[in-house]
Amino acid sequence: MIYYSSQLFRIMQTASLNKKITIHDVAKAAEVSKSTVSLVLQQSDKVSEARKARVLKAIDELGYVYNRDAAALRGKKAGLVAMVVQHLDDPITLELVNKLQDELQAEGLTLLFCCADSTEKQRLLMTQLREYNLSALIIIPHPELSREWLDQLVNFGISIITVMREVPYSKASSVVPDYSKSTHLSVEYFLKLGYQQFILVCKTQNDSNTQERLRGLHSPINQADGQQHTVTIVSESDYSSFETLFAGLQHLLADNTVVICESEATSEMLQRQLSLLENPDSQIVTFNTTARTSSIPAIVFDTDEFSKRICQTLKDLLTGHAATTRTVVDVQLYI
Repeated sequence: MIYYSSQLFRIMQTASLNKKITIHDVAKAAEVSKSTVSLVLQQSDKVSEARKARVLKAIDELGYVYNRDAAALRGKKAGLVAMVVQHLDDPITLELVNKLQDELQAEGLTLLFCCADSTEKQRLLMTQLREYNLSALIIIPHPELSREWLDQLVNFGISIITVMREVPYSKASSVVPDYSKSTHLSVEYFLKLGYQQFILVCKTQNDSNTQERLRGLHSPINQADGQQHTVTIVSESDYSSFETLFAGLQHLLADNTVVICESEATSEMLQRQLSLLENPDSQIVTFNTTARTSSIPAIVFDTDEFSKRICQTLKDLLTGHAATTRTVVDVQLYI
């Protein structure tokens, strides 16, 4: 059950009758001045964290959209699709953005590419993007972005697709690689070669992607013929640098060990370090795309197919032909 203050409740009642929330309503609900609200919307550092939090909470609860000459912008921005990602240094993300841009242009849509590397930044950015009357929002969500926040945007009438990572049970549609199959194929292959120890190196354990990978990792082990196997989960977020990560991994490495990495960059650095050690029986598996080459075993997915699936989901949402959908794109193991 959600409880509102009497003041906020009166504002929401008035808004439901007038059908328009103003900056004055936000200021009243947050108990700050109109200028303070404006500073928060402009991402000024002149507002205290406490006041900023109150303003952002009021914006969320009231569904306010800042009108920055939006009437003029809306006509120019028709057909605009925003894509929000976490990082610019991920080759898979950049490759996907390039392919997606081509697909959207073929449909007469324009892609706006944005970067936000924290939950707070993603939420603030999505709030600001709403004023431009987007056709849709495509996002690689931060692992801690809440289902309630996404559902609120969907309830406001925004077409949203999460890609590469889904937010479980959200009203937003999603397009993701088959992470469960990725680890299943890897473990199944190396089990047949006699490997007994498996290490999954993930970015964070509190992540839907990690849970899917774990499901796929355990399934062939559970079907194995009574042999003893070891599964270890290592989270990159628990280490301050690659050097400390590798130091933590070294004591886990033994003969017949397979290390499955979520990050392509991490897998490449691990491979270079392992080549310096006398441990020829350890194997590294990376996550990659078909457009890139790898000198080590790799789970790959086709970004052309992936971008086509995103565009099809987008068209279905914009034309009202489909409700929320979950699309899983196939992956393959290349040795």
